[in-house]
Amino acid sequence: MYPPMNFTLTPNDTSNIFAVFIEKYPISSWKKYGFFDENYIKSINVHWLQFLPPNQINHYALAVLYVIIMIIGLVGNILVIAIFIRSRSLRTPANSLVMNLAISDALMMSKMPVFIFNSIESGPALGRLGCQIYGFLGGLSGTASICTLAAISLNRYYVIKFPLNMRFTGARSKICIALAWIYSVTFSSIPLLDTELGSYVPEGYLTSCSFDYLSEMAGVKLFILIFFTAAWLMPFTIITFCYIHIWIVVLETRNVGKSGNESSRNIKLEEKRRQDLKLAGTIFIIIILWFVAWTPYAVVALLGISNHADLITPLASMIPALFCKTASCIDPFVYALSNPKFKNEVKRCFFKGSIHNYQSSKVWSTRGSTERRRTLKDEVKDEVKSVESISEEVQEEIILVSIKS
Repeated sequence: MYPPMNFTLTPNDTSNIFAVFIEKYPISSWKKYGFFDENYIKSINVHWLQFLPPNQINHYALAVLYVIIMIIGLVGNILVIAIFIRSRSLRTPANSLVMNLAISDALMMSKMPVFIFNSIESGPALGRLGCQIYGFLGGLSGTASICTLAAISLNRYYVIKFPLNMRFTGARSKICIALAWIYSVTFSSIPLLDTELGSYVPEGYLTSCSFDYLSEMAGVKLFILIFFTAAWLMPFTIITFCYIHIWIVVLETRNVGKSGNESSRNIKLEEKRRQDLKLAGTIFIIIILWFVAWTPYAVVALLGISNHADLITPLASMIPALFCKTASCIDPFVYALSNPKFKNEVKRCFFKGSIHNYQSSKVWSTRGSTERRRTLKDEVKDEVKSVESISEEVQEEIILVSIKS
């Protein structure tokens, strides 16, 4: 679909590079925006210039897709952030990590106007500035997302595996979030320095930018390999370890609760554990989405640094990039549809009147019932009396024995 031209370019063949680019691309229309400079052509890897420019219909189709993904992604992630800020009950240390994931996903969406504008103009109309913005925000948000997912996985692992020993406090969640962003900023800032470790350069249709994974320089290849290990392999290894052990706990938990001698505190503890397992399942779905979205792009980068650039066409680099954006768009809806507390908060915010009417009618329909005249306060008093009849030592022993069983 995108055959190479009938001649070969080399990085040193500057005259041919300029001639081909000026002939094939509408650079005169780009210059009127004041961002594109002909010297920017030198930063484009000659591998991409050996392919014929894509049809303008392809540019427009991708622009439309990115507009749709951007709108849905921004609305979804901003909604998650707003609900967490609005609802005091959702502002837990564990949920702060989920909110951080929504922030990084929203940041991924915020870079899309650069791509959309370039696609409409059929090339890198925003020049080096647009390229650096797009590349930096992509590296920053992508790395922050997987680091946050790794932190969420560790939290789920400790909470489910060691429910009595692990306390994920607000301070710990803030430390995890800070480390995730420091880690992400460090790696995504290096290409901005334009050193021997590489820079952000156009790729594929030349409307997007990323690390220069097609470079022949040893320093660039080393950086990309380290980045791949630090920002994909290590976090994914942590995530895999955590969810293997969480799955083991799931299998063990199936036998919990069969005994008829459970105290009310034990039942509450097991109910809390089941909620944690359900949330872990939700995060697992998000992680699978992340893996499906980012693995193809990681494969493209590894092909580039391993001297298999002949397997990478412009289209082959654009499709994995589209997958990456789609995952950031879907994440908030996966969480919203599977978290009861979040769904209740959404209903409370947007359907407050309907819920109030429903609750009022429910109260009136049950007011005449004589079987439920005991108030919640009376039930609590009875429960307290029954619990007070057992010593604290025996209560703790019951909980520990129940969990171990």
